[in-house]
Amino acid sequence: GICAVKIRIVCLHEDFRPANKKIPLIYVQDPKKNRLFQWNDVKLSMGLTQLSFPLSSEPALGTYKLVVEKSSRKVAEHTFYVEEYVLPKFEVLVTVPKQISVLATEFEMTVCGRQMGMGVEMTEVSSISITSTVSKLSFENAEPYYKPGIPLFLQMKLVDGMDVPMANKSIEITGPSGVYKENERCDNSVLIYHRRASHLVNRFYSPSQSYLHIEPLPKTLSCGNTEHIRVHFILDPNAVKKEMIFYYLVKPKGDFLLNLLVDVDTAPITRLLLYTILPSGELVAHSRDFTVEKCFSNKARLWFSDQQGLPGQKTQLHLAASSGS
Repeated sequence: GICAVKIRIVCLHEDFRPANKKIPLIYVQDPKKNRLFQWNDVKLSMGLTQLSFPLSSEPALGTYKLVVEKSSRKVAEHTFYVEEYVLPKFEVLVTVPKQISVLATEFEMTVCGRQMGMGVEMTEVSSISITSTVSKLSFENAEPYYKPGIPLFLQMKLVDGMDVPMANKSIEITGPSGVYKENERCDNSVLIYHRRASHLVNRFYSPSQSYLHIEPLPKTLSCGNTEHIRVHFILDPNAVKKEMIFYYLVKPKGDFLLNLLVDVDTAPITRLLLYTILPSGELVAHSRDFTVEKCFSNKARLWFSDQQGLPGQKTQLHLAASSGS
């Protein structure tokens, strides 16, 4: 269709007061310097005039020039560009969760449109998976063997259907003869599932039924601290003398604590190996890996001399570091 080009001309004195003058000639040139339109003796009202002219449905593309000739023969020019109209590119983004629970009553979604054009419609389709699993149980760092008479240490993780940890929930752990109810039907007749977890442990073999076991710590060890590691043991009374030495004096069954110094040389993983040799020649041993936080060999501290102060008050900044830092 035909498009109108609108022009506004403002004329001011040096002190920025409106100049109510008459402009002898105003004209428009196309990119080929052809004069398309012109206006003669245009009178300004309060230093302002507004003009317009139509462009054809297929105008010449390029730079057009607007020329204003004043009474003093001074010329003011302004250029504008005419180009082919192209529908703007745009897109619609729909963000939804990949999965929701069958028990969910609502979920959050966002819709974002970019550079939407006039009269243009676009449809975006996203899919959401609905899971009937409302809880999932798994073993974390489970040990592959058990030793008769020594506690079996297990770490378990309980999450919902979207893998969000579930706090303050009770779980039941049973042996081979236990019964676990996996399915549960809710009031609205929608079948939901509680995913169970299983872990197979084999009996650790010892000819004399003697065992050592280092108790795990469910945390990352802090650098610069001394951690207390508990060790459980069972020794066959017939295979040992009155006492055995693990760097400690022990009885045939019980537990004791080891002090493990955590420093830069033990990071990021340290392995504790504990063993003893029975008079029969049997080696009773156990090892365990512990995760250690990142450590720095040189320690530094930075602090102010005063805990608080007034604006403009003098204070001191202290810096302390290890020798050789």
